[in-house]
Amino acid sequence: MSQPQIVINPDETLHIVCRLLFYNIPGFYTNAKTLYNACQKEGYSFRLRDIAKWLVYQYIHQIYRQPLPCKAEASFSKIKIPNKVQQCDILLHTHDDQDGRRIFVCTFLIIDVAIRFKDACSITSRNSLEIWNAVKEIFEDPSNPLTWPTLLMTDGDASFQAFKKRIAELIYKVQYAIEGRLTDGEQSRLWKKILKKYIDYLNNSKTRFIGMSPARAMTLEEVESKSSRKAKRAIGKDEKIKLQKGTAVRYLLKPGELEGDHRRRATDPYWSLRVYKIKRVVIGKNPPQPILYYLENGPIESTTHLMGRNPKRPFKFEELQVIEEPDKIEYPPDEFMRKYHPTGFIHYVQVANNKLTKADQYAKKRVRSNHEIRNIRSGQSQALEKISGKKKSSKIGERNVKCDDVILCGHHLNEPKYRIVRNFYKYLAQDKSKPYYEDITFSTLTPDKIPDPKKFNVKRSKLTIFEDVCSDPPAIQKKIIPYFSRGRHENISSIYVSQKFHRIPTDIRENATHIVLFSGGGSTRKLADIISPYTDADPHKASKVIDGYLRQKEFVVIDINKPRSESFSLRWDTPLNLEKEIESLGNTSN
Repeated sequence: MSQPQIVINPDETLHIVCRLLFYNIPGFYTNAKTLYNACQKEGYSFRLRDIAKWLVYQYIHQIYRQPLPCKAEASFSKIKIPNKVQQCDILLHTHDDQDGRRIFVCTFLIIDVAIRFKDACSITSRNSLEIWNAVKEIFEDPSNPLTWPTLLMTDGDASFQAFKKRIAELIYKVQYAIEGRLTDGEQSRLWKKILKKYIDYLNNSKTRFIGMSPARAMTLEEVESKSSRKAKRAIGKDEKIKLQKGTAVRYLLKPGELEGDHRRRATDPYWSLRVYKIKRVVIGKNPPQPILYYLENGPIESTTHLMGRNPKRPFKFEELQVIEEPDKIEYPPDEFMRKYHPTGFIHYVQVANNKLTKADQYAKKRVRSNHEIRNIRSGQSQALEKISGKKKSSKIGERNVKCDDVILCGHHLNEPKYRIVRNFYKYLAQDKSKPYYEDITFSTLTPDKIPDPKKFNVKRSKLTIFEDVCSDPPAIQKKIIPYFSRGRHENISSIYVSQKFHRIPTDIRENATHIVLFSGGGSTRKLADIISPYTDADPHKASKVIDGYLRQKEFVVIDINKPRSESFSLRWDTPLNLEKEIESLGNTSN
């Protein structure tokens, strides 16, 4: 009789050991070599290539993977017609007090993309009205060859930044030269007086891109231009298509894109948290351009719960990270989550066919993470909300936001409705033996008492409601913004209530993923302005459809993270197909 045998799968052993070492503190090794050394230290002799193969499926490793250097840039050389596309930006500089009592603190710069024709206008502030007046002054000047373009872009590309640097260097040299003859301590603030002279000088100087001066090129109907950067690899028809349609990828994030900032922090991931599939491949042959890859409107199902926005821009090969098997991406194990985040998390189940769908539906039912914006066009109780929490099931019902403490911030905190809410939460928490018992607190504070989110106890989840504080000064808004930009890291959910959607601070709007529309008696034009970025349908016709529901005391939800064709719903559970609704509305009117 043969002896009993225990068969050990070496791959499973590697997975268990690597998981225990990687998801630990310290841990989260940056590359396979450091994880290999950790395994060696613990007495395991796994092969380096096997560890590297395991590491490539780890979610945290994928988003922090070092990106490839970019060796080719898409240029504007395809734009050949003057006054079709222009770029503009603002250049800050020292004060210019040479024009009477006016003090110029910055210069509005504009350049034509096709021919590099330039113009500038000194302005006293960076508010939108003065910038608009500067734009009109340039375009409506009969003596100025620049006219209203088809497309006006802000924050130009590298060649535009070079123009900003060049004009600043030229003018500051003059200022410092003048200061060499001034009395002790006196400084030159000359700027506007020589600005136009240098603009004329640049417009009449030959440029490398077009082989002639911009002033000469302005007289032509079309101008051929070179690329601003020479490609260091094959582009156009010589470049091979390395990624096919349907390939799952992560895309390279812009600096600060994930957290709604303009600068990349050392802690920010390089790659998108969500995984997308390639929808379209575009080859630029004349003039030669790098192959551009467009992504689908929504991420793959297994990554929809992650933070991020669906990108509309194209990407080069170097800006995409191929994810071979997205269904095999591994997240922190349950043991790690229970130890360091005991308040709840999503359980990932690897099953096949219809069982995978059922497991996914179950996970969504058990755990839900929402960021909501409530907006009413004008009038009553408009709200911008961001809610982060999970749905909790029990014998006595469900709630959408899991929280231990509710905090209301506003000006009219003594209203009867808030006393009712306070008494309600007090009633829930007074007797632990009751079936309705909940350990939840309710408190209020005025806007001047808003604390830093970091001061809260992370172990207790918070729901903060900012009621009608949109008119408060910028100092108050600055205190509120961190609740939306990084509140999720502090276990905080937030709701912002406002009377007007576009008065809500941009940083708060950009950190939300749902817009909830309620009837406020406003015009359909204002409603169209709100919904236009989130639908491919005619916004003016769609606004009439939505207005009809709002007047019936319904509310409409816009899920910004979903594809534009699926982002609208009545309440939370009824999809709203705007294209069909518009068609139905047209048939009814006929």
